[in-house]
Amino acid sequence: MMVKLRSRKYLLRILASIGVLLAACLILSSITLHFYAEAVLRRNQTESNRSVLAQMTYNMEQMNESVKTLAVSIFYDKDIVPLLRAREDAEEDMYEYTYKRNQLDKLVSRTRHLHSLVIYNDYNKKYYATDSSIAGRLSPMSDTVNAYVSAHPDIPAAQLLPLRMGEDGHTGMFTMFLFEKFANLPTKGSFMAINIRSEWLFDNVKALNSTGEGQVYITDQNHQFILPRSLVALDADLQSAIRKDMQARSKEGTGDFVLKTAEGKYLVSYASVRGLDWKAVRILPLKLVLGGVYQLRLFSVIAAAAFLVLGLILTLLISRRLYDPIDQMLRQMDYPDYAAHPTAAAGAASRSWDEMAYMSRKLVEYKSEQRSHSNLYRQDVLRRLVTEGAKVTKQELAELHEVLGPNSSLAFQGRLLLFEVDHYQAFLRDRTETEKLLLKFALGNIAGELFAGAADLLAVDLDGRYYAGLLVFRAEALEEEQVVRRLHEVQSIYKDFYGCSFTATISEEIRDYREISKHYGLAMEHALYRLKSGHGSVITPVLVSNNMNNHHLQVDAQWEGRLGDELRRGRLEEQQEVLSHIMSELRELPYEGMMHNVLNISGWLATAISDMNRNRLVPVLVDFPSLNRELMECETLSEIQERFNEFLVRIADQASQAGVTRGNLIVDSMKQYIQSHYFDMNLSLQQLSLAMKMSPPSISKLFKQHENKSVPEYINEIRLQKALTFLEETDYTINEITERIGYANETYFFKLFKKRYGTTPKEYRLKVTLK
Repeated sequence: MMVKLRSRKYLLRILASIGVLLAACLILSSITLHFYAEAVLRRNQTESNRSVLAQMTYNMEQMNESVKTLAVSIFYDKDIVPLLRAREDAEEDMYEYTYKRNQLDKLVSRTRHLHSLVIYNDYNKKYYATDSSIAGRLSPMSDTVNAYVSAHPDIPAAQLLPLRMGEDGHTGMFTMFLFEKFANLPTKGSFMAINIRSEWLFDNVKALNSTGEGQVYITDQNHQFILPRSLVALDADLQSAIRKDMQARSKEGTGDFVLKTAEGKYLVSYASVRGLDWKAVRILPLKLVLGGVYQLRLFSVIAAAAFLVLGLILTLLISRRLYDPIDQMLRQMDYPDYAAHPTAAAGAASRSWDEMAYMSRKLVEYKSEQRSHSNLYRQDVLRRLVTEGAKVTKQELAELHEVLGPNSSLAFQGRLLLFEVDHYQAFLRDRTETEKLLLKFALGNIAGELFAGAADLLAVDLDGRYYAGLLVFRAEALEEEQVVRRLHEVQSIYKDFYGCSFTATISEEIRDYREISKHYGLAMEHALYRLKSGHGSVITPVLVSNNMNNHHLQVDAQWEGRLGDELRRGRLEEQQEVLSHIMSELRELPYEGMMHNVLNISGWLATAISDMNRNRLVPVLVDFPSLNRELMECETLSEIQERFNEFLVRIADQASQAGVTRGNLIVDSMKQYIQSHYFDMNLSLQQLSLAMKMSPPSISKLFKQHENKSVPEYINEIRLQKALTFLEETDYTINEITERIGYANETYFFKLFKKRYGTTPKEYRLKVTLK
């Protein structure tokens, strides 16, 4: 069974698809149920928390109002007012003080939640407290209140405040202050602090926490937790994390959020207490809230797995029934069956057969074979129709009736299009065989699309550099201008997409299939005139008619002489101008005349350069075989003219460099002659011109151009250099040195020496001797 399944890849694909879909549906439904249940439980718990916190905040608000009412009544009691306002110089009656303190003690003892009272008299700077028997002496409670007042300069009036006692930071009681003066004065003056037992509030909190569903806590205006010793201790890191999140939500009166810590997740709900700027906070571990969801998730996984197994079994049975028709088709197509051929299975155990791919491949092979035979035959008939139209049989022509028309025995209405790739040598060099085939195929497709509707284009691959197309008109013939316009569109699109250009040639309208080959021959002849029209052009019979009817094969003979004269004179611009006139005349000649005269121009240039070299010291060297080869590879007259212009520029550069080289040789010869004959008193420009066989003005000008000094100046320079050598290395007298360097006048020698070196010959020799 497993071998059978493995040989049926499409069946396995059906099973896998249904199985994956079933599993995805089960997993998605389980996940959806899980998240929905979690959201419902969280919403219910949040509503429960808000109900608890609402009751808690209400109790705290009532407590605050009760304490405020009690505090105000005590503050304005006639027995209390003297304690607040007694002056420093007033005599203190011990009996009266004891009576008033007893009144305070009775008041504290009558009120269950009242812990103590502390009164401060700002006039005599004394404290009066219910836990002190002596006026003015600080009791433990008054000491605590005094420390709190000193540490908190801005104390709100008539508002309960947590009074933290001891170093552990727990809240021992709550205190409410009432001041005699307003809070914005420099000092608060006398005040009364009424201290409330913390158990009054925390017993209520403890009762709520006894349910076991989380813990309720209270935070002050700074989001610090108000914690008594009787409540469950709260981890310091958890306090810090909750305080940080609540500070970010300080503007929200009521809300909830999920807090993530290292110990786990917590659901935190909070509500503000009006009049106190406190918040009641309830904290529950999230796993306690979502315990039912976790149980539901486990059940969902088990149920989904069970349904998945059951679904896969049903899928296998149903898929096998659906696959039976395909299985029967495979048997008819001789599909390799592992069950029927166990030896094949043993030899190819690692292979996996795809029956649908096998069927598709067989169908594609059949269609491809059929299409290939059809295309080859069709291309062969079309190629023969274009090149040998009269030899195509009526039977072969009848098989093309779908594109040539129902009466295709003789009738044909259309034109022949001939496409030639521009820059063909580069095309052959830079493109692979696959790219060449693709570009030909693309050209036929683009042209067919743009002519669609008005005509059918039958592409014919003629091999080589040409690609033909039979344009078969449908309803009515297209005018030549219409065909030209659409061909220009084809050229534009083809160049934009593939970066190639081509030249198109259009034949005259054809009305009989037997004339196609004749028009093909004319089109091939017209295509040669790309030489005139240039790359990317569309050649029509009208465009080349003047050239073909022109029987002259030569350009005007005067151009040979003019081109040679300008070349010998070295005038580049005039040479190029003469060449332009020659090219203009070439464009009017037939193709044979154009090519013949191109080679003639090359011969004229060769003759002119040969004449030039006879009279030059350094000849101009030119490789005419390479030039002729480049000219024959050119496809247009514009390219040929460009090659000739480049050639003329190279000739001009060589001639210029040769001229410079000849001048250097002459100047170097003059310098050598002067250095060899400096002692000759008759050495002069005239003698030098005789030696060089040139006129004195010519050698004077040439020497000045190369050396930036005159010939006499150079003669004096050489003679004075020799004089320095004689003065330094010999014992010749000054008169002997004057004669040896070619001067007849000693005074003239002294004058030149001092002008050049700033000293006389005698002084110079003395300095050299001293050194």
